[in-house]
Amino acid sequence: MPKHKSIRHQSATPLLDSIRSSSASVIRYRAADIAPASATELDVRRYCAIPYVDCYHYFDSAYFLSKTLLGAEDQRWLKDHCEHFDILWNGQLFFDERRRRWREVRVYPPYRFRFEAHLPDDEAREFLAHLAMNGERKLIAAHAARDFTFDHRNSAKGEMLDFIDEHWVQPHQRKDRPALRFDNGSIGNGGGSTGRRGKGHYYTYYASEPCRIDGIVDCFHIEGRHQGKQALAKIGILSPLDLLNFDHQSYWQKADQANLKEIDIQRLGQYHSNRLRGSRKRPSDRHRRIGGVLIRKFGLDQFGNLCLQQFIQRYGRGPFLRNVYEKEVSDRKMQMIGMISRSKTDEP
Repeated sequence: MPKHKSIRHQSATPLLDSIRSSSASVIRYRAADIAPASATELDVRRYCAIPYVDCYHYFDSAYFLSKTLLGAEDQRWLKDHCEHFDILWNGQLFFDERRRRWREVRVYPPYRFRFEAHLPDDEAREFLAHLAMNGERKLIAAHAARDFTFDHRNSAKGEMLDFIDEHWVQPHQRKDRPALRFDNGSIGNGGGSTGRRGKGHYYTYYASEPCRIDGIVDCFHIEGRHQGKQALAKIGILSPLDLLNFDHQSYWQKADQANLKEIDIQRLGQYHSNRLRGSRKRPSDRHRRIGGVLIRKFGLDQFGNLCLQQFIQRYGRGPFLRNVYEKEVSDRKMQMIGMISRSKTDEP
Protein backbone atom coordinates (compact mmCIF):
# COMPACT_ATOMS: atom_id res chain seq x y z
CA MET A 1 0.00 0.00 0.00
CA PRO A 2 1.25 3.53 -0.66
CA LYS A 3 2.65 5.57 2.19
CA HIS A 4 1.20 8.90 1.09
CA LYS A 5 -1.42 10.49 3.28
CA SER A 6 -3.11 12.98 1.00
CA ILE A 7 -6.21 12.76 -1.14
CA ARG A 8 -5.69 11.97 -4.82
CA HIS A 9 -7.77 13.25 -7.70
CA GLN A 10 -9.96 10.64 -9.31
CA SER A 11 -12.75 10.35 -11.78
CA ALA A 12 -16.31 11.11 -10.81
CA THR A 13 -18.58 8.09 -10.57
CA PRO A 14 -21.82 9.49 -9.10
CA LEU A 15 -23.77 6.24 -9.08
CA LEU A 16 -21.32 4.51 -6.74
CA ASP A 17 -20.84 4.88 -3.01
CA SER A 18 -17.39 6.08 -1.96
CA ILE A 19 -15.54 4.18 0.75
CA ARG A 20 -12.35 5.17 2.53
CA SER A 21 -9.44 2.77 2.68
CA SER A 22 -8.41 1.94 6.24
CA SER A 23 -4.69 2.29 5.46
CA ALA A 24 -4.72 5.44 3.33
CA SER A 25 -6.80 8.57 2.91
CA VAL A 26 -7.47 7.93 -0.75
CA ILE A 27 -11.15 8.05 -1.66
CA ARG A 28 -11.94 5.03 -3.80
CA TYR A 29 -14.99 4.10 -5.83
CA ARG A 30 -15.60 0.37 -5.86
CA ALA A 31 -17.85 -1.74 -8.04
CA ALA A 32 -17.95 -4.77 -5.74
CA ASP A 33 -21.47 -4.48 -4.35
CA ILE A 34 -23.64 -2.82 -6.96
CA ALA A 35 -27.39 -2.48 -6.77
CA PRO A 36 -29.22 -3.87 -9.84
CA ALA A 37 -29.31 -1.26 -12.57
CA SER A 38 -32.67 0.21 -13.49
CA ALA A 39 -33.98 0.02 -17.05
CA THR A 40 -32.78 3.54 -17.85
CA GLU A 41 -29.44 3.47 -16.04
CA LEU A 42 -26.17 3.08 -17.93
CA ASP A 43 -23.06 1.50 -16.44
CA VAL A 44 -20.75 4.43 -15.70
CA ARG A 45 -17.79 2.16 -14.95
CA ARG A 46 -16.96 1.63 -18.60
CA TYR A 47 -14.37 3.32 -20.73
CA CYS A 48 -15.34 3.00 -24.40
CA ALA A 49 -17.34 -0.13 -23.50
CA ILE A 50 -14.44 -1.66 -21.50
CA PRO A 51 -15.44 -2.42 -17.87
CA TYR A 52 -13.17 -1.36 -15.00
CA VAL A 53 -13.35 -1.21 -11.20
CA ASP A 54 -11.50 1.98 -10.18
CA CYS A 55 -10.09 4.99 -12.01
CA TYR A 56 -7.52 7.33 -10.43
CA HIS A 57 -6.25 10.70 -11.69
CA TYR A 58 -3.03 12.15 -10.27
CA PHE A 59 0.38 13.64 -11.10
CA ASP A 60 2.89 10.89 -11.76
CA SER A 61 5.91 13.22 -11.76
CA ALA A 62 6.94 16.86 -11.64
CA TYR A 63 10.39 18.19 -12.60
CA PHE A 64 11.99 21.44 -11.40
CA LEU A 65 15.24 23.27 -12.15
CA SER A 66 17.02 24.95 -9.24
CA LYS A 67 19.89 27.39 -8.80
CA THR A 68 20.62 26.17 -5.27
CA LEU A 69 20.57 22.85 -3.45
CA LEU A 70 17.88 22.06 -0.90
CA GLY A 71 18.82 21.60 2.73
CA ALA A 72 19.19 18.10 4.15
CA GLU A 73 16.02 18.42 6.24
CA ASP A 74 13.94 19.52 3.24
CA GLN A 75 15.31 16.63 1.18
CA ARG A 76 14.36 14.10 3.86
CA TRP A 77 10.87 15.59 4.17
CA LEU A 78 10.29 15.44 0.39
CA LYS A 79 11.47 11.82 0.23
CA ASP A 80 8.84 10.99 2.86
CA HIS A 81 6.12 12.68 0.78
CA CYS A 82 7.07 11.30 -2.64
CA GLU A 83 7.48 7.77 -3.87
CA HIS A 84 10.89 8.90 -5.12
CA PHE A 85 12.60 12.27 -4.88
CA ASP A 86 15.84 12.61 -6.86
CA ILE A 87 18.30 15.48 -7.20
CA LEU A 88 20.50 15.51 -10.29
CA TRP A 89 23.23 18.02 -11.09
CA ASN A 90 24.79 19.26 -14.29
CA GLY A 91 27.36 16.80 -15.63
CA GLN A 92 26.19 13.86 -13.50
CA LEU A 93 26.25 10.45 -15.17
CA PHE A 94 23.30 8.09 -14.84
CA PHE A 95 22.35 4.77 -16.43
CA ASP A 96 19.37 4.98 -18.80
CA GLU A 97 17.45 1.71 -18.33
CA ARG A 98 15.39 2.24 -21.47
CA ARG A 99 18.34 2.90 -23.77
CA ARG A 100 20.70 0.62 -21.85
CA ARG A 101 23.55 3.11 -21.75
CA TRP A 102 25.09 5.81 -19.59
CA ARG A 103 23.94 9.38 -20.13
CA GLU A 104 24.99 12.80 -18.84
CA VAL A 105 22.60 15.20 -17.13
CA ARG A 106 22.33 18.59 -18.83
CA VAL A 107 21.25 21.56 -16.71
CA TYR A 108 21.91 24.93 -18.30
CA PRO A 109 22.85 28.17 -16.44
CA PRO A 110 21.74 29.90 -14.37
CA TYR A 111 20.37 26.63 -12.98
CA ARG A 112 22.57 23.88 -11.56
CA PHE A 113 20.24 21.15 -10.28
CA ARG A 114 17.18 19.20 -11.45
CA PHE A 115 14.64 18.00 -8.90
CA GLU A 116 12.48 15.01 -9.88
CA ALA A 117 9.44 14.39 -7.68
CA HIS A 118 7.78 11.07 -8.50
CA LEU A 119 4.24 10.53 -7.22
CA PRO A 120 4.28 13.61 -4.96
CA ASP A 121 1.41 13.92 -2.52
CA ASP A 122 -0.58 17.12 -2.01
CA GLU A 123 1.79 18.47 0.64
CA ALA A 124 4.86 17.84 -1.50
CA ARG A 125 3.32 19.58 -4.52
CA GLU A 126 2.37 22.57 -2.38
CA PHE A 127 5.86 22.74 -0.85
CA LEU A 128 7.60 22.55 -4.24
CA ALA A 129 5.19 25.05 -5.81
CA HIS A 130 5.93 27.66 -3.14
CA LEU A 131 9.68 27.01 -3.41
CA ALA A 132 9.47 27.80 -7.13
CA MET A 133 7.79 31.17 -6.61
CA ASN A 134 10.94 33.04 -5.50
CA GLY A 135 12.78 32.82 -8.82
CA GLU A 136 15.39 30.34 -7.56
CA ARG A 137 13.55 27.40 -9.12
CA LYS A 138 11.13 26.77 -11.99
CA LEU A 139 8.78 24.01 -13.08
CA ILE A 140 9.84 22.41 -16.37
CA ALA A 141 7.68 19.26 -16.67
CA ALA A 142 4.51 17.65 -15.33
CA HIS A 143 3.17 14.17 -16.06
CA ALA A 144 -0.59 13.80 -15.62
CA ALA A 145 -1.56 10.15 -15.10
CA ARG A 146 -4.68 7.98 -15.13
CA ASP A 147 -4.89 4.44 -13.74
CA PHE A 148 -7.67 1.96 -14.52
CA THR A 149 -7.87 -1.10 -12.26
CA PHE A 150 -9.74 -4.32 -13.03
CA ASP A 151 -11.26 -7.34 -11.31
CA HIS A 152 -8.65 -10.11 -11.48
CA ARG A 153 -11.38 -12.72 -12.02
CA ASN A 154 -12.33 -11.17 -15.35
CA SER A 155 -9.61 -8.65 -16.11
CA ALA A 156 -10.00 -6.42 -19.16
CA LYS A 157 -6.45 -5.05 -18.83
CA GLY A 158 -5.32 -6.66 -22.08
CA GLU A 159 -8.44 -5.41 -23.87
CA MET A 160 -7.72 -1.86 -22.67
CA LEU A 161 -4.10 -2.12 -23.84
CA ASP A 162 -5.15 -3.35 -27.30
CA PHE A 163 -7.75 -0.58 -27.59
CA ILE A 164 -5.30 2.22 -26.74
CA ASP A 165 -2.61 0.64 -28.95
CA GLU A 166 -4.98 0.77 -31.90
CA HIS A 167 -6.96 3.98 -31.39
CA TRP A 168 -4.81 6.48 -29.44
CA VAL A 169 -3.42 9.10 -31.85
CA GLN A 170 -1.34 12.16 -31.06
CA PRO A 171 -2.07 15.07 -33.43
CA HIS A 172 0.72 16.85 -35.31
CA GLN A 173 3.30 14.11 -34.77
CA ARG A 174 6.28 14.22 -37.11
CA LYS A 175 6.76 11.33 -39.54
CA ASP A 176 10.31 10.71 -38.29
CA ARG A 177 9.05 10.16 -34.72
CA PRO A 178 7.35 6.74 -34.89
CA ALA A 179 5.02 5.29 -32.30
CA LEU A 180 6.75 2.83 -29.98
CA ARG A 181 5.47 -0.58 -28.89
CA PHE A 182 6.89 -3.09 -26.39
CA ASP A 183 5.48 -6.38 -25.09
CA ASN A 184 7.40 -6.83 -21.79
CA GLY A 185 7.74 -10.52 -22.53
CA SER A 186 4.06 -11.53 -22.42
CA ILE A 187 0.78 -10.91 -24.22
CA GLY A 188 -1.43 -8.24 -22.66
CA ASN A 189 1.41 -7.01 -20.47
CA GLY A 190 3.12 -4.50 -22.75
CA GLY A 191 2.80 -0.83 -23.48
CA GLY A 192 3.64 1.91 -25.91
CA SER A 193 4.33 5.56 -26.56
CA THR A 194 3.23 8.07 -29.19
CA GLY A 195 6.87 9.12 -29.65
CA ARG A 196 9.29 10.43 -27.04
CA ARG A 197 10.52 14.02 -27.19
CA GLY A 198 12.59 16.34 -25.01
CA LYS A 199 10.16 19.26 -25.30
CA GLY A 200 6.47 19.41 -26.08
CA HIS A 201 4.20 16.56 -25.07
CA TYR A 202 3.61 12.90 -25.75
CA TYR A 203 1.73 10.00 -24.18
CA THR A 204 3.03 6.76 -22.77
CA TYR A 205 1.08 3.80 -21.39
CA TYR A 206 1.60 0.27 -20.10
CA ALA A 207 -0.17 -2.64 -18.42
CA SER A 208 2.86 -4.26 -16.78
CA GLU A 209 2.89 -2.49 -13.40
CA PRO A 210 0.47 -2.48 -10.44
CA CYS A 211 -1.59 0.61 -9.66
CA ARG A 212 0.59 3.23 -7.99
CA ILE A 213 -2.28 4.32 -5.74
CA ASP A 214 -3.76 1.12 -4.30
CA GLY A 215 -1.34 -1.58 -5.51
CA ILE A 216 -3.91 -3.52 -7.59
CA VAL A 217 -1.97 -5.78 -9.98
CA ASP A 218 -4.51 -5.70 -12.83
CA CYS A 219 -3.95 -2.09 -13.84
CA PHE A 220 -3.63 -0.05 -17.02
CA HIS A 221 -1.60 3.15 -16.72
CA ILE A 222 -1.51 6.06 -19.17
CA GLU A 223 0.11 9.45 -18.71
CA GLY A 224 0.52 12.66 -20.66
CA ARG A 225 4.05 14.00 -20.37
CA HIS A 226 4.21 17.77 -20.84
CA GLN A 227 7.71 19.23 -20.93
CA GLY A 228 8.62 22.87 -21.35
CA LYS A 229 6.89 26.18 -20.66
CA GLN A 230 4.71 26.16 -23.79
CA ALA A 231 3.57 22.56 -23.34
CA LEU A 232 2.61 23.25 -19.72
CA ALA A 233 0.76 26.44 -20.66
CA LYS A 234 -1.38 24.54 -23.18
CA ILE A 235 -2.88 22.42 -20.38
CA GLY A 236 -3.40 25.39 -18.06
CA ILE A 237 -0.24 25.18 -15.94
CA LEU A 238 1.09 28.74 -16.08
CA SER A 239 2.81 28.63 -12.69
CA PRO A 240 3.78 25.91 -10.17
CA LEU A 241 0.73 26.83 -8.07
CA ASP A 242 -1.50 25.48 -10.86
CA LEU A 243 -0.36 21.98 -9.84
CA LEU A 244 -2.47 22.35 -6.70
CA ASN A 245 -5.89 22.85 -8.34
CA PHE A 246 -5.33 21.11 -11.67
CA ASP A 247 -8.57 19.77 -13.22
CA HIS A 248 -7.59 16.18 -14.04
CA GLN A 249 -11.11 15.23 -15.09
CA SER A 250 -11.29 17.98 -17.71
CA TYR A 251 -7.74 17.25 -18.88
CA TRP A 252 -8.48 13.58 -19.65
CA GLN A 253 -11.86 14.34 -21.19
CA LYS A 254 -10.19 16.72 -23.65
CA ALA A 255 -7.42 14.18 -24.32
CA ASP A 256 -9.96 11.47 -25.10
CA GLN A 257 -11.86 13.75 -27.46
CA ALA A 258 -8.69 14.77 -29.32
CA ASN A 259 -6.79 11.49 -29.44
CA LEU A 260 -9.21 8.56 -29.73
CA LYS A 261 -9.71 7.89 -33.43
CA GLU A 262 -10.91 5.09 -35.70
CA ILE A 263 -10.98 4.53 -39.47
CA ASP A 264 -14.09 4.12 -41.60
CA ILE A 265 -12.67 1.45 -43.92
CA GLN A 266 -15.19 1.97 -46.70
CA ARG A 267 -14.78 5.75 -46.55
CA LEU A 268 -11.00 5.31 -46.70
CA GLY A 269 -11.26 3.21 -49.87
CA GLN A 270 -13.67 5.71 -51.43
CA TYR A 271 -11.40 8.66 -50.56
CA HIS A 272 -8.31 6.90 -51.96
CA SER A 273 -10.00 5.76 -55.18
CA ASN A 274 -11.68 9.09 -55.91
CA ARG A 275 -8.48 11.00 -55.25
CA LEU A 276 -6.49 8.81 -57.66
CA ARG A 277 -9.11 8.83 -60.42
CA GLY A 278 -10.42 12.35 -59.91
CA SER A 279 -13.93 10.93 -59.62
CA ARG A 280 -16.80 11.28 -57.14
CA LYS A 281 -18.11 7.72 -56.92
CA ARG A 282 -20.40 6.68 -54.09
CA PRO A 283 -19.28 4.16 -51.41
CA SER A 284 -19.30 0.50 -52.49
CA ASP A 285 -18.01 -2.93 -51.43
CA ARG A 286 -15.04 -2.39 -53.73
CA HIS A 287 -14.07 0.65 -51.69
CA ARG A 288 -14.22 -1.47 -48.53
CA ARG A 289 -11.75 -3.94 -50.03
CA ILE A 290 -9.43 -1.10 -51.08
CA GLY A 291 -9.58 0.34 -47.56
CA GLY A 292 -8.65 -3.02 -46.06
CA VAL A 293 -5.60 -3.28 -48.32
CA LEU A 294 -4.47 0.24 -47.36
CA ILE A 295 -4.78 -0.49 -43.65
CA ARG A 296 -2.71 -3.68 -43.96
CA LYS A 297 -0.09 -1.82 -45.99
CA PHE A 298 0.30 1.32 -43.88
CA GLY A 299 -1.18 0.60 -40.43
CA LEU A 300 0.40 -2.56 -38.99
CA ASP A 301 3.08 -2.23 -36.31
CA GLN A 302 6.03 -4.57 -35.66
CA PHE A 303 3.72 -7.03 -33.86
CA GLY A 304 1.24 -7.15 -36.74
CA ASN A 305 -1.41 -5.12 -34.88
CA LEU A 306 -3.29 -2.11 -36.24
CA CYS A 307 -1.86 1.23 -35.07
CA LEU A 308 -3.66 4.36 -36.27
CA GLN A 309 -0.77 6.58 -35.21
CA GLN A 310 1.46 4.71 -37.61
CA PHE A 311 -1.17 4.71 -40.37
CA ILE A 312 -1.55 8.50 -40.18
CA GLN A 313 2.21 9.05 -40.27
CA ARG A 314 2.62 6.77 -43.31
CA TYR A 315 -0.55 7.54 -45.27
CA GLY A 316 -1.93 10.80 -43.90
CA ARG A 317 -5.22 12.14 -42.58
CA GLY A 318 -8.56 12.44 -44.32
CA PRO A 319 -12.35 12.40 -43.92
CA PHE A 320 -12.17 8.67 -43.13
CA LEU A 321 -11.02 9.40 -39.55
CA ARG A 322 -13.76 9.37 -36.91
CA ASN A 323 -13.73 10.32 -33.25
CA VAL A 324 -14.17 7.20 -31.10
CA TYR A 325 -15.03 9.15 -27.94
CA GLU A 326 -17.85 11.16 -29.52
CA LYS A 327 -19.19 8.01 -31.21
CA GLU A 328 -19.20 6.22 -27.85
CA VAL A 329 -21.10 9.07 -26.18
CA SER A 330 -23.61 9.13 -29.07
CA ASP A 331 -24.11 5.34 -28.89
CA ARG A 332 -24.71 5.50 -25.14
CA LYS A 333 -27.26 8.31 -25.59
CA MET A 334 -29.07 6.28 -28.23
CA GLN A 335 -29.00 3.28 -25.91
CA MET A 336 -30.56 5.35 -23.13
CA ILE A 337 -33.23 6.71 -25.49
CA GLY A 338 -34.02 3.15 -26.59
CA MET A 339 -34.32 1.99 -22.96
CA ILE A 340 -36.66 4.87 -22.12
CA SER A 341 -38.80 4.16 -25.22
CA ARG A 342 -39.08 0.46 -24.34
CA SER A 343 -39.99 1.24 -20.73
CA LYS A 344 -42.77 3.57 -21.91
CA THR A 345 -44.21 0.98 -24.31
CA ASP A 346 -44.15 -1.65 -21.52
CA GLU A 347 -46.24 0.51 -19.21
CA PRO A 348 -49.84 -0.74 -18.80
